[in-house]
Parts: sequence; C-alpha cells; structure tokens
Amino acid sequence: GGDGGLDPEVLAAGERAPAIDPDDARVSGFQPPSITAGGLSAFAFRTIELFAATLLVIVTGRLMEPAGRGLYALASLTMSLLLLPLGAVWVGNVVELVRRRVPMREVLGGSLVIAAVGGVATGLVALAVAPLLGDQWWVVAFPAAVTPFVLLLKYEEGFYTGLGHVRAVNLVRVARVVLPLAFIAPPLLAGASPRTAIAIWTLSFVVLPVLILVPLRSLAGGPRLPSDRRFYRRVVTYGGKISGLNAVDTLNDRVGLLALAVFASDAAVGIFSIAIAAAQVLLVAPQALALSAFRRIGISSAEPSAALTARAVRHSILLTAAGSLVAIPV
Repeated sequence: GGDGGLDPEVLAAGERAPAIDPDDARVSGFQPPSITAGGLSAFAFRTIELFAATLLVIVTGRLMEPAGRGLYALASLTMSLLLLPLGAVWVGNVVELVRRRVPMREVLGGSLVIAAVGGVATGLVALAVAPLLGDQWWVVAFPAAVTPFVLLLKYEEGFYTGLGHVRAVNLVRVARVVLPLAFIAPPLLAGASPRTAIAIWTLSFVVLPVLILVPLRSLAGGPRLPSDRRFYRRVVTYGGKISGLNAVDTLNDRVGLLALAVFASDAAVGIFSIAIAAAQVLLVAPQALALSAFRRIGISSAEPSAALTARAVRHSILLTAAGSLVAIPV
C-alpha cells in the first residue's frame, strides 16, 4: 500500500487492454483469483508476515537494546526515503501493461535499467550526505549502497501486483520480512554490534530481488530493452506524479523518528519505532483487500472500477475499525 493507489489513467484503460498480454503463451493460462479468494489468501499470508514482523521487533528490540533498535529504525527509514524519488515507477509500469504499449519482457528490461541507473544516482546523493552524520555515517551509507536492489524489489512486487498474481505478491511480502530476520538474528545472537548486524541485514535486500528475478523472468520472458525509448520518460514522469503522495505516507508516522533523532537519543528513537511497528498491525486486513482488488479495478471500465473502489474503501474502514477494537486491549 501507499504507492498512490489506483490512478484514473489505469482505470480509464478499461477492458480494452487486459493486464496480461494474451499473445504471451507463458502467462496466457494464468487466471487471477476472485477478490474474496485473493483477499483471504492475502490475509493468511499477512498473518504470517505479521508474526515474522513481530518476531523481528522482539529480536531487534531485545538484543540490540533501545539505542541499537533506534539505529536500526533509522536505517529502515533511510531505505524508505531512498525509494521515494523512483519507487512509484511501478505504477507507471502497470499503466504500460494495461494499455499494452510495451511487451512485458520490455517492461521488465526497462525496470532493470531504471533500478540500476536511478538507484546508483539516488544512492550517490545519500552517500554524499552520510558524512554529515559523523560516527553514524553508516546508518545512511549501508542502505544507500543497495538502493538499486531495493528499487528492483519494489518493481518486481509491482509487476506481480499489476498482473493480479496475488500469491506471488504475498510470497514477496512475506520474504521481505522473513529474509531480513534471518540475516539479522544470527549476528545479534552471536553478540555482534548493531553496526555489524545492520550491515548484514542490508545484504538481505540484495539477495531477495535476485531470487525473485528468476521466477519473474520465467513468467514475463527474458528481459529486453524497450524498443520505444519514450517508455522511460513516461514511467518516470508518471511515478514522479505519485512520489509526493508517497512522501506524505512514508513520513506520516515516521517524522517523529527524525525529530527524536535530532533532539533526543537513539534509545528514544528505538522505543518510538516499536510503537510505530505495533500500529502497523491495523493495516494487515485492508492491505490484503487492496492487493486482491487492485487488478480488477485497474482493468475494468470506469463505472465498475469506481463502484469497486468505493466498496473496497468501505470494507477497509470497517476492517480497520474492527481491528483497532481488538488491538487496543491486547
């Protein structure tokens, strides 16, 4: 969630252009599940994701102590901030798929180029800022060094979302929590410093997109550079329009981390970051529903899309309200 939702241009594409190119034999047999089945599947996976995320909070909170947890939270926030300039390009990719302007393998190839070039450029800017943090330069430098891979992971998840491949997106999101946990827990249990543990944790964001690229390549075909060079301008411009909304969403509850980092201690950042993590519990069910409804909204004509969007919003409000009544006493 949080990447601008469903844009009117995606909705306007209507049924003239299915998200999956029927000429591609590799995916012509793929049938997205119904919204109910997809939502239930997504919720089940989100429950697993929630359990793993809770375990990650416990491991980092207990083994790193509040100060170390604070540094970990700032490194995670840096990852999110590095995604802002080009992370929403995945929505532009979905538009290209829906309108069938560019074959899937060319969308994939173009995404690799944008992740590499844009990721290196964004990472270099962050690396230039890192020395200003003094001894804690690595909190920004470590995430900056893997920015191309973080962008690629976002594009891969978006690719599956645009295809309506709910199960694949769920697996990606679960892996996005489980793999970092598997990377950071062993060094912490071995008594490593927060700096060493966070460096190893950062490597999980290199391994995961490489692993995902293998099945995605089988689904979409071998990546190929777009023959239409205007593709890059379209998707980057489209993603840029959504980046402002993403910035608000990213910083909405995390701006407190920045304030505490400047005016308080690393320990205060760590304690507040755990409170933020607890609040994310309420988003599990609405995000599962949004994932399931995404493709159906995107490929339908304007009127059914608007009606389904309104229904999804109503159900999300209901699920969030019900979830809060359960989460607060717990």
